[in-house]
This record gives sequence, structure tokens and C-alpha cells, in this order.
Amino acid sequence: MPFHEGHKLILDTLIESGDKVKLGIKREIKSDELNELKKELKEIYGFNIEIVELGWFDRIAHGRGTGYTFDRIPTPKDMEVISSSKIRTHWERKIKNEH
Repeated sequence: MPFHEGHKLILDTLIESGDKVKLGIKREIKSDELNELKKELKEIYGFNIEIVELGWFDRIAHGRGTGYTFDRIPTPKDMEVISSSKIRTHWERKIKNEH
């Protein structure tokens, strides 16, 4: 999943508000790409973020009150259309066409 401006806006918003941020990254990408993403995020956010690798999942659910919240961070309309899948497909096609 490409790290894009929508992701950055959400992380910046959380960190600026003083929240402790733990970012879960699904293992959908190659390990070298995952390591590069982790390195990039650590360079940007330093110790303000903890990065955790997650296995495959389709849903997040909870029962009774958990002591934490699931929030939707509002983003500008022009960021609502950003799609990691479309970005990834674009770069995969570009790389394929170069070879």
C-alpha cells in the first residue's frame, strides 16, 4: 500500500493532537517494501509513532466498551478520492511497461 497524502494527513492530525499513535500495517507488500516504508515513517515521525505489522484481516470488531475509540479523521474532499489500490496499480503498470 503506497503511503500517500491522505495517510500523512491522518497521522499528522493524530500526532499534533498529542495522541500516542500505533500504526498497523497489513502484510500485503513485499518485506523489502515494508522495511522501506517503516524506515520512511520513522524518519518522518521518529518516536511519535509505533509501527506494528498485522496479518491479513477483513474486519475490525469489538463487543462491550473497550476503553479506546475508533475515529474517522475528516479529510478534504480532494483527498477522499485517493486510492492506494489505484496508485499501486498505476506504478505496477508503469514498471511493467518499462521492462
